[in-house]
Amino acid sequence: MLEQVVIGTYAAVNSLRVFSYLPQIAKVTQARDRVEAISLLTWTLWTFSNVTTSIYGALIVGDTLLMSIFAANAVCCLAVIAIVVWKRKCHDEQALRYR
Repeated sequence: MLEQVVIGTYAAVNSLRVFSYLPQIAKVTQARDRVEAISLLTWTLWTFSNVTTSIYGALIVGDTLLMSIFAANAVCCLAVIAIVVWKRKCHDEQALRYR
């Protein structure tokens, strides 16, 4: 009984976590600066953590739900990274034009 509660809670919380990335993605997208407050090192580590957990779920545990949840989290992390890199590139190019 307790095992089922823990499994269900784990799945629910980690499924909802995908939606927690949306406010961060929105903020980064709306930023007008180089978004220096965002650490690419941290987001890259979170991406690799999600990817390795997804692979673990698929290959070691054989749990498709675990694999899918963490793959979705990795995609969201990659979205933040891509937006930050793009914003920084655009900001730097714009700064070079106005020198």
